[in-house]
Order: sequence, then C-alpha cells, then structure tokens
Amino acid sequence: MNTLTGFLDRFLVSVANKMANNKYLSSVSTGFAYALPVIMVGALFTLASSLNLGFYQDFITSTGIKPIVSFASTVTTDMLSIYTVFLIAKAFGEKEGY
Repeated sequence: MNTLTGFLDRFLVSVANKMANNKYLSSVSTGFAYALPVIMVGALFTLASSLNLGFYQDFITSTGIKPIVSFASTVTTDMLSIYTVFLIAKAFGEKEGY
C-alpha cells in the first residue's frame, strides 16, 4: 500500500506541478474562474425562467416578467463562450505582463 501511495504521490504531484506551472493551462483555469459569476447568474436566471411550477409560470407570464428573465438567461448563458474567451485572454495577458 505504501509503495502504491508513494508512486501515486510522486507521479501525480509531478504532473500536477507541471500543469499548474503551465501558463496556458493556468490562464484557462483563471479565465473560467473569472467567468464563474456569469455562469452562476445565468444558472439562476435559467432556473427562474423554467421552474416547472404551474402557479409560478402563470405568475411570471401574467406579470410580464418571463421575457425579461428569459432575456437575462440568454445574455448570460448563450453568450458564455464569448465571455470565457475574453476572460481567458485577459488572464493570459495578465500572466504575460500586459
């Protein structure tokens, strides 16, 4: 058991260190971390617009909130790739000193 643990520690720690020190992978990780608030807001708006309760759907439809919530969901979730690409580039630029 100790030999397996030692082997995994040596192998996995070295691979993890190489990945953590890679500026490209680190930039991708940082970019997604920057995008996390947008992802969470988009998830909340998606949940708010598609919660499958009859009285709730009737309420947001009758008050006119549904198009607003659906638009907010579209702006956050559907454009996530654009936000993520920008934020990954921003993180890479920060690592390079620009």
